Amino acid sequence: MEKRQALIFLPVLAVASFLVKISGSSSFRPVLTGPDLAFSGPRVVFRCVASNVSPPVVYELIKDGRVRIGRNRDFQGGQVASFPIKVTAASEGSYHCRATAGGTTEISNSIKLRVVTPPSYTRVTSEPFPPVAYEGSRMALSCDAERGSNLSYSWFFNRKEITSSTSLPFHFVENKLLVERVTPEYAGNYSCTAWSSVNEIKRISSSTEVQVTIKVYVSKPEISFSVHKEGTSYHGNVTCWSTRGSPPVNLYLLLDGKEVDSVTAAQTPAAWFLVVVVPELDMGEARCRVKTENQDLTSEPVNLEFQLEEM
Repeated sequence: MEKRQALIFLPVLAVASFLVKISGSSSFRPVLTGPDLAFSGPRVVFRCVASNVSPPVVYELIKDGRVRIGRNRDFQGGQVASFPIKVTAASEGSYHCRATAGGTTEISNSIKLRVVTPPSYTRVTSEPFPPVAYEGSRMALSCDAERGSNLSYSWFFNRKEITSSTSLPFHFVENKLLVERVTPEYAGNYSCTAWSSVNEIKRISSSTEVQVTIKVYVSKPEISFSVHKEGTSYHGNVTCWSTRGSPPVNLYLLLDGKEVDSVTAAQTPAAWFLVVVVPELDMGEARCRVKTENQDLTSEPVNLEFQLEEM
């Protein structure tokens, strides 16, 4: 009786041992490592390994669930399979590794690779264009890279980087540098850099400088009249000026409402007009008029008349 029980027990042990071997051989799962962010151009390496599996092991790197990128074979067991690829825009996608051993195939974790294109051909554009703005108006500068992805931006004013400690207030919105109300202090040279970073490696593209001009509105013109004698003749000098304003401005002398002379002031908003006068004779009412591309102002009147006793 005891001998029969022993014979029955031995096949049970053999079956149990066989089940353990099968479950052990099919429990492996490969692990894929590699970058999730890379610059286009250089090579990167994906690595796949499956532990606790009897060789040989066949590894395949699969992109987007259907495209086989490479195939590798491990005859020793526990060896890492490497898959170097040259990164292009087409390399972006989801990768996983497929390992086959002993007729069993297992799938690894997946890694989503994003390809970063370094910036190039960066330039500054302005609104308004050309970059000439009047005080109190809005100014927007854009840092535009012809190519590039995953970009960040840095701005420079007169070759110093604009930061939170910069004395003038600026606003950053994506690739734009904004000023809601400009003042003359914003006039100067602006440039930018577009840059992208992968694993603390930066690729930078810098623009050339753009000169921004801030124009000051002219104030209401003022007028004065003086007379001087040359020999037996008398000459009058009419002076027209504005206390503030960005040249060039056009200044006109009006006599009884009619334009009699004009000057374009290229340096300061001021002009001098000579008139021939006759003592004791009222030659009319003179005014100064100043015109810019968006202003047209007239002074208070002054009478072109003088008495000899004033001389």
